[in-house]
Amino acid sequence: MEKKYSMAILIGVVVLGGLIAVTMLLKKNSYVADEQNYVWRAEYDSQGAATLIRGKRIQDISAEMNKLVSTLNRSVEKSELSRANGDWDLSELPRITLRKTGPPTVTVEILNDKYLSEAMGSSGAQDYLAMATYTLTESPGIRSVEFVFEPGEHAMPGVYSRESFSGYTIVTKEKD
Repeated sequence: MEKKYSMAILIGVVVLGGLIAVTMLLKKNSYVADEQNYVWRAEYDSQGAATLIRGKRIQDISAEMNKLVSTLNRSVEKSELSRANGDWDLSELPRITLRKTGPPTVTVEILNDKYLSEAMGSSGAQDYLAMATYTLTESPGIRSVEFVFEPGEHAMPGVYSRESFSGYTIVTKEKD
């Protein structure tokens, strides 16, 4: 009987410890919970006008390029999952990986670039490059992003800055 009681206490302590650890990690890395608040995103109004919207909390991670990249990758994944067509395997979504972070230009490689350049369409590819450029140029000292990938029908590699995306309305503060 004493062994069962001791085992139950031990299991309870382990479970409680795990819950405490997860809670602390989520508080420390709260940007994981809602990616859209930590990146720029593209939206369209009913007339088809494109808007880039700055996430409310992007300043919380703007000094950490790795967090900007990982949050942007997760944000794109969630966005594409919600509108996926059956022709593409979602494990092939474009993913950004850092090559060089030196100011004033950050260099990134797009992994799985065929999805970007062939499956997202011209608007989707343009939105992706715009969101990535605006998000990554939130980092202090970064003014442009060099994208390295194979050119395709809908997207071309090269150096992009915020000025490269003049067709968007820019919203820097969201309404609550």
